[in-house]
Amino acid sequence: MKNETYLDFAETAIQKEKEEKYDLAATYWKRAKYLAADLKHRLWAQYNQENNEERHLLHHSHITVLSRYMNKQAANND
Repeated sequence: MKNETYLDFAETAIQKEKEEKYDLAATYWKRAKYLAADLKHRLWAQYNQENNEERHLLHHSHITVLSRYMNKQAANND
């Protein structure tokens, strides 16, 4: 098993953000935070962790509302 660094976790988190997997991105930012060598990187990782946790909640609620709307539309078309 390789020793993963702050940069490894940060890069993975960024990839998860691009994939809109905000819950996983938050998890990787949290791991990066604990491996940060200095305060600046630790604070940056913490900010991104919190931001992605919020994005996950918003994205999930948007998908839920959209799904309900689509189901309602389908039921009305029957």
